[in-house]
Amino acid sequence: MKKNIILMILLVLSIVLVSVKVNAEYRLLCLTRGETIEFSRCNSQIPDRTCDSDFGCQFCTNMIAENVYCPTSVNICNSEGLSCSYLENHTIDRQAPELQIIDPAQNQVYNSKSLIVNLDVDELADIYYLNNINGRGRWVRICTDCTSYVGRRSFEEGLNDLTFRASDPIGNEAFVNRSFFIDSKKPRISKTLPKGDFASGLFYIEFKEDNPSSIILNYGNPGTGYRNKLIDQENECATDRNKRYCTTNVNLDDYDNEVIEYWFRIIDIADMMVDSRHLNLLVDTTEPILNSINFEVIGRSVNFDLGITEINFDSVQYYDNSEMRPRWRTLCNRLNEGHCITRKSFTGGIHNVDLKITDEAGNFIVQDISFTTS
Repeated sequence: MKKNIILMILLVLSIVLVSVKVNAEYRLLCLTRGETIEFSRCNSQIPDRTCDSDFGCQFCTNMIAENVYCPTSVNICNSEGLSCSYLENHTIDRQAPELQIIDPAQNQVYNSKSLIVNLDVDELADIYYLNNINGRGRWVRICTDCTSYVGRRSFEEGLNDLTFRASDPIGNEAFVNRSFFIDSKKPRISKTLPKGDFASGLFYIEFKEDNPSSIILNYGNPGTGYRNKLIDQENECATDRNKRYCTTNVNLDDYDNEVIEYWFRIIDIADMMVDSRHLNLLVDTTEPILNSINFEVIGRSVNFDLGITEINFDSVQYYDNSEMRPRWRTLCNRLNEGHCITRKSFTGGIHNVDLKITDEAGNFIVQDISFTTS
């Protein structure tokens, strides 16, 4: 009984194999340059093939329906001893490929030089790209005989202007332009002010960044609250060689005699962000008060006695406008019970002098005086 079942199975298999052999219609198709076999009619996953040789091309196929050919092993055509057959409705490929660039995206800003290149083309083609800025006319090959490509490529910092080219086997070409920007360098903050013990409302930052999008000053404390200011790059910033610097002023009256924390934040066009060091400062927004001015001229010497109210006193300086080359000079750098008491010598003649009283937060007042020495 078992032996009879095995014989029946072998008989059925032989009938199936004979049926497959009978139904298969193998053809050795011979094409001239430019002719195309539409293998996609057999299977949408199989790309069409176009002959790109001046000497012609041969493809071993299995015709499963009228003008519907599937690729098969050339060994079958050789074993069958088949001679050339020609396409009944042959066409010459005169259509350029349809090239679609998915990545990089047009006008996109990237923060890395290594980018994904993702593209599709509707037929077998060789794909290249040309750097229109620094490429020196040299086409770079991406892939050969491909209908798609996904892979990483390195591009240059700054603006990239590329032309992609798809060339099919017959030489038809398609071109797609793509421009994008690369900013892979984080901003670098080199200096912020003030960095001492006091803040008056004047802040400064110095940094390196070719493409800053936002420069933000953050300041405040938990008690009175935190605030921020977006720096006006056009009016509050300048460039010196490869460095940028910005100076801004904010009203800190609400924080007078309080300690605040401040820091700068820079965001570039690629959304890379960096913060400066957080610093704590005592706020002093009150200008020094000059209570009294007394001076006595003795020959070419002048005795000064200035009454000043300022808990964060820094200095008193004078500027003699009658000098050939005037400059600020120190009159006092400390107070004695609220007074700047000192003696200075001057040349003989009339003197118009500016006195500047400054506190450690940078607040100052200027007062002018005149006297004549002998």
